[in-house]
Amino acid sequence: MKIVISPNSFKEWKASKEIAEIIRDAIIEYCSAKKLKQPQFDIVPIGDGGQGTIDAIFDSSIGGKYIPVDAIDPLGRDVMGEYLSIIQDEKIAFIEMAKVSGLHLIEPELRNPLLTTSYGVGQLIKDAFNKGHKRMIIGIGGAGSHDGGVGMVQALGVRFFDKEGNELPHYINNEAIEKIERWDLGKLVERIVTQTEIKVASDVNNPLLGGEGASYVFGKQKGATDAQVVTLEKNLSRLADIAERYLTTRGLSSYYDKLMAHLGTDYGGRNFRDIGGTGAAGGLSYGLLVFLGAYIEKGVNLVSDLVQLKKHIEDADIVVTGEGRLDYTTFRGKAVMRVGELARKVKVEQERSLPVLVICGCEGAYDAKEANIYNLDGVYPASDRQIGIEEIRAKGDIYLKNAAIKAFGDFVKRKKPFSSLR
Repeated sequence: MKIVISPNSFKEWKASKEIAEIIRDAIIEYCSAKKLKQPQFDIVPIGDGGQGTIDAIFDSSIGGKYIPVDAIDPLGRDVMGEYLSIIQDEKIAFIEMAKVSGLHLIEPELRNPLLTTSYGVGQLIKDAFNKGHKRMIIGIGGAGSHDGGVGMVQALGVRFFDKEGNELPHYINNEAIEKIERWDLGKLVERIVTQTEIKVASDVNNPLLGGEGASYVFGKQKGATDAQVVTLEKNLSRLADIAERYLTTRGLSSYYDKLMAHLGTDYGGRNFRDIGGTGAAGGLSYGLLVFLGAYIEKGVNLVSDLVQLKKHIEDADIVVTGEGRLDYTTFRGKAVMRVGELARKVKVEQERSLPVLVICGCEGAYDAKEANIYNLDGVYPASDRQIGIEEIRAKGDIYLKNAAIKAFGDFVKRKKPFSSLR
């Protein structure tokens, strides 16, 4: 029997590979106790673009090399950043924005999204470009910045000016957007647009503005007050007004002719602020789109394709996946859904059964019928409640191991349980 174990990381606790190893060891223990033949295991860590994704990719069979970069954190402090360099048919740089602009880098008492910058992300992009990476994937999630990507492109040489013609200093943030009147792109961004392919790995589909946009949905998570949320929204709206004025004025800049030619029919002529996903990471994905011609895609799809997850699943007898909390959002494009989706494709193509078990930290509300649609044969929470980080760190291994033993035991007995939580 071959078992593919492909979980996401459990946020603020353990990386994907560590979760997979606990599940594997629990199954080994179960088989030993029941005197069953030990299965063959294939561990394929996965991520959705958020914190821990490049570690999951590195821990998969494709490997790669970490490239360190001296960078700036969201508050303009020195931080050692890194990205993952992968060589396939060409050099691919996987950049995880949380490494340099993550919320976890900001002390709780200092969190104010008006004052944070994505400058460090631009430093990683610049280094990857200078080192010859023709493809880049930017994983966004867990962002501490909320500047629409202006800090990022400032690191790439874009110069911003106020109405008096004064250049705005480093490190530009959301608060500084209200002073922007125009900008000078410089040459580097044009070279990046014409010489690279950039994809944004996102796990959300929010637009830049409005009730479902970056500020109103995610602002408070970053420490914003109600009044600050209004200001964040106003400034991002100003950024979009200026950017789209440039983008709709023919001949204003040869760069934008090249950008529109690059984007083609996928985005060309559309109102960029309304595109799903542009509200991710405080509008960083919006900046990646309008300044660097990036394409926004589901992060878990990009990662699963990169690690060739479907190929691993094709000769599996059982697939085990998981995430920290399974709820209705799981079926809006998260890792567990993607694993189930790929397993279902293999099941149909090969006309055979292929059970998928989900081991999660805890559960929220979800529809068991939807879980069945994505080929999930059982959901096993490690805890019947959402527990605090201290308890997770003290007892989480035991809880997870017990859930894995229960899951595999039910598989052996051909049970298909789902929680009563809905």
